[in-house]
Amino acid sequence: MSSALRGHLDLVCAPDVAGRTHLARQSFAAPMHLSKPHWDGHTLVINAVNPTAGLFSGDAIDITVHAAPGASALLTSPSASRVHRARGTEPAARVRQKFSVETGAWLEVCPEMLIAQAGARYEQQTMLDVAPGGGLLALDSLAPGRVASGEVFAFEHVRMRTRLTVDGELLALENCRLAPGDDSLHPLRVHHAHSYHATWFAVFPTPVALPLETISGLSGATLAAGASALNERAFIGKILAADSPSLRRAITEIRKICYAAVNRPLPEWRKL
Repeated sequence: MSSALRGHLDLVCAPDVAGRTHLARQSFAAPMHLSKPHWDGHTLVINAVNPTAGLFSGDAIDITVHAAPGASALLTSPSASRVHRARGTEPAARVRQKFSVETGAWLEVCPEMLIAQAGARYEQQTMLDVAPGGGLLALDSLAPGRVASGEVFAFEHVRMRTRLTVDGELLALENCRLAPGDDSLHPLRVHHAHSYHATWFAVFPTPVALPLETISGLSGATLAAGASALNERAFIGKILAADSPSLRRAITEIRKICYAAVNRPLPEWRKL
């Protein structure tokens, strides 16, 4: 009998009568859990926690987060997500997630990095849907493995599919499959032997002149960063870093740039 977990996280963020964002609806089941959300005066900071050892083969999680008009929320996590070695022929650990933002709402989704350990199988599907006048910053980051233990890209496979829809129009569809033994890892090894990788999408409520040259200017000996416009409101960016500290510093700078572009206070992650 399989011991795989079937968990979920279902949140609706909306302003209360005082204008402060709160969780108008929340539902979760193991391995997902929430720490107490924190209102920092501008943004509701939500930490999604996996209190177990991580994800195992066959585990499945469905995540749905909806930002209602007037909401301002940040969804993050206090620690990295770990995917353990797959057992036999059991299916991959799977995460399906949908983040939707209505007009006048702002949502940031910035979890800690994913660490797929040796022999792991992991599959993720992400849908990003932003209405006219809504704003979103969504980021995913991937570690090459347990580098300190000598594991570098030793997972069996990692598949990440992301679909971005803005104003009802499909703007981006990424389908990434990484596996040792073929050419799929080559782009991650162009700059560094064991690159840490991040992809981010930013959608702003109105057209902005995001400083793309400033973002590419973050590049250096331990970092390669770049971004491009999908339209006047939406942008995509990539980061390759030689180590975890370099990746974290780049993510912090990109968050600052994106929040400054819309003149919003930058919320702290407030890891708990």
